[in-house]
Amino acid sequence: MLAPLLAALLAQSGPCPSPAVHPLAALVDAAGRDAALVKSLAPARTACATDAASCGAAFEQCVTALQADAAQELALDEAAYLKDLDTAYAGESFAVSRLWGASPKLLPGACARSVGALAALEKAAVRRSERRAALVDEYQRYVVWVTAAATRCRAAPPSAEVLAARATKEGALRAERLLSLKASAKVQREAAAQQKAAAQAEAKRLQVSAQEATRRADLALVSRQAAEVTTQQAREAAATAQAAAAAAVAARAVADAEAERARSEAEALQRLAADARQERETAEERLALQAEVREAALRAAQAAVDAREAAEVEALRS
Repeated sequence: MLAPLLAALLAQSGPCPSPAVHPLAALVDAAGRDAALVKSLAPARTACATDAASCGAAFEQCVTALQADAAQELALDEAAYLKDLDTAYAGESFAVSRLWGASPKLLPGACARSVGALAALEKAAVRRSERRAALVDEYQRYVVWVTAAATRCRAAPPSAEVLAARATKEGALRAERLLSLKASAKVQREAAAQQKAAAQAEAKRLQVSAQEATRRADLALVSRQAAEVTTQQAREAAATAQAAAAAAVAARAVADAEAERARSEAEALQRLAADARQERETAEERLALQAEVREAALRAAQAAVDAREAAEVEALRS
């Protein structure tokens, strides 16, 4: 929309020269590249936080992306845009919203296989992207302002005295704005320093907490290992006890078998003894009977002798 007016202004000169304006598209493209770079760095940090192999590939992508970014930054003359913002037109100055320093450089060497380093790089890329987006907005306002200033100038060209008065007034106002911006920048730097100190303190606290957590984890690991050793020992003791119990059961079975064998042998011996007693009693009875038979035979023989003698005596008497 501003291109036809700017083209007309470029053909004019005198107290109302063509305003200093550079192509806004190049600055917009740079802001788009910044946003894309921020999006490309987030996966690298995530990859390095989860997997070493993925981290290596993400690191290579990070280096490639920053190499391309460095080449594109060299091709962009951002200093010319910043100079436009500081260039007065017809004694008037553009009221910048901030002090614009040079754009921070993101060099390929900033890439690392560390989650912390990649997080810091991502934050730096975010800050640069936010700065560039703000510069695009600022430069768009400048284009509108300088175009309006040129239009006013050409509608009523100021005299040398008016230009000088404007320059003096604008110089004083510019000085005041610069002092205000410097004071604001100082406050912002102090706030940033406080935030940094707070962040460092928080990082220190988190580091101490992480160390304490690591110590507790180590103690837990030692305790777990000791518990595992104790458990293993208990398992071995239980296995030994089970083996001993099994051995005792086997020994008891052997003892029971031996006792049963001994009992069987004792019963057999008892039967043999009973049989022996029976045989001995039978033999004794047989001997007693034989003795009685002998005695009876002797008595019978004696009786026969007595009878024979009596017969002989009786015969002699007859």
